[in-house]
Amino acid sequence: ATASNYIMEGERNNIDEEHREAFHCEAFGDHTNISEGSIHEINLIRNNSPDYKWFSMDDHDVENFSYLAWKLLGVYISENNHLEGIRSYDVRLTDEKTSLLFKH
Repeated sequence: ATASNYIMEGERNNIDEEHREAFHCEAFGDHTNISEGSIHEINLIRNNSPDYKWFSMDDHDVENFSYLAWKLLGVYISENNHLEGIRSYDVRLTDEKTSLLFKH
């Protein structure tokens, strides 16, 4: 089963460490068409970088986010102690996508 299937089948609010790296690769790997810049920023959030305070979202990258990518980004944000805010530029966020960020 893929990481997306695992999360869709009831583990939505519990992404354990055992599966997290595989999930991250599936959500943000080279095959996703998410820009290197955005992946770098997501990794800064994921790694709780004390120097990274603002996440900038771009519509091109957001359009390529899968359900899993939204879910993981929400987990990373909820676990980050330094992020102060999110900037969005011409991003069309739906209620469904936004809710995935804040279900933790």
